[in-house]
Amino acid sequence: MADCTALPTMMAPPPPPPTQPGPAQAWPSPIRILQRVAPKAEPAPSFLPEGRTYKRRSLKDLHDRAASLGGRCLATTYEGMLAPVLWQCHKGHTWRARPNNVLYNISSWCPVCAGKAPLDLGQLQEHAARRGGECLATEYVNSRSKVTWKCEQGHTWQATPNMVLNGGRWCPQCRRIGLPRLRAHAAPLGGRCLAKSYRNSSEKLLWECKEGHRWKATAGSVLHHNTWCPQCAASTWRTEAEIRGTLETIFHPAMFPSCYPSFLEGLQLDGYCPELFLAFEYQGEQHYDPANYFHFGDSASFHAQQGRDARKVELCKDAGVRLLIIPCFVNDKRTFVRTALLQWFSWPQIAPPELPG
Repeated sequence: MADCTALPTMMAPPPPPPTQPGPAQAWPSPIRILQRVAPKAEPAPSFLPEGRTYKRRSLKDLHDRAASLGGRCLATTYEGMLAPVLWQCHKGHTWRARPNNVLYNISSWCPVCAGKAPLDLGQLQEHAARRGGECLATEYVNSRSKVTWKCEQGHTWQATPNMVLNGGRWCPQCRRIGLPRLRAHAAPLGGRCLAKSYRNSSEKLLWECKEGHRWKATAGSVLHHNTWCPQCAASTWRTEAEIRGTLETIFHPAMFPSCYPSFLEGLQLDGYCPELFLAFEYQGEQHYDPANYFHFGDSASFHAQQGRDARKVELCKDAGVRLLIIPCFVNDKRTFVRTALLQWFSWPQIAPPELPG
């Protein structure tokens, strides 16, 4: 019988106690240990939308984007997508914003129209007066506190300032939109509403201007925000940029940015060079035709435009600024500009060797 007290001959000896490393023995460095256990770095995730490509932008892209929104980019130079520039919406509000926000963020446009700019009681009263009505409030709390309004027909109702000033709302009794009203609105502008049906003011409808351009816009934007053909509007601003380029070529390196000089008391110049005491104004059809779409059939708007034009001429004269006015009906605007400049400058001063054709 086997001796159960005998140790198995194949049992492994116990491990030796831990010892400190000798001169020829070293522990692995912590860095090497981390390198063995740390996972390999993954490539940084891309947060760009899949399939989107970006191209190099220019000042023309900014002007085109503003025109598509019914406004203007008032910048004369382009310094990159992150350098804020001056913009103007179709209501005349101006603000500064980065090009990348306006180009790629569809909700980034006029902060006043979006209800993100502060208001006051005076603005409410002025807005109501422009629509032939009144704001009956005696105090202003905030843009979301309802106040009482009165339209030109004598109807009264309550609505928030934000909805009236920035949302395009007005008298609910008068605001009964239908195809007959849309067609009647387009007719004095020489255009047509081509929609076959109407559901609500936020549905995009097809319109046509007197030049035959077609585009889609909501009934609310056309009726309440005074927008019209974006292609016609863009052509006006392209002409203004062309005139600015002509003057800046003639008087290089002088610049003619659009601005609101202090002596004009809040009025705007299409281009102004303080060093030369020279400014220019391109006057589109709205300066001569009361039926132009810019006034939307409002004769008071046309007379106000004429008043601003006359006041601008007077204030420039008082300030010693030479104001060059270029009418829209002039065909060869570059020749007109150089000829008109002869009243203040000699021919060698305005006829450089090279002028872009």
